Amino acid sequence: MSLAIVRLDGPVEPELSELPADRLIAGAPEVQVRNFFTDPSQQFFAGRESVTGERSSFGPGEAFVVPAGFAGTWEVVEDCSKIYAVFEARP
Repeated sequence: MSLAIVRLDGPVEPELSELPADRLIAGAPEVQVRNFFTDPSQQFFAGRESVTGERSSFGPGEAFVVPAGFAGTWEVVEDCSKIYAVFEARP
């Protein structure tokens, strides 16, 4: 397994599914799931951040995944606005 940061430069194709009939009240909703991996991911809206280990810099419009086991230092270069999610494997 690689411990390199994975940039998400392109769109991730969604997995499409339907709600089970017993959970549907009305309508025909479409469910789209975009799985990026099972590791932390971030999507930046403003600001800049730099990561050591494998020196990288991220800013508005960029997204990436940090693989499990990554070791490095985060430096907030300027105030950031981002979505950050961490996923943990279930035993």
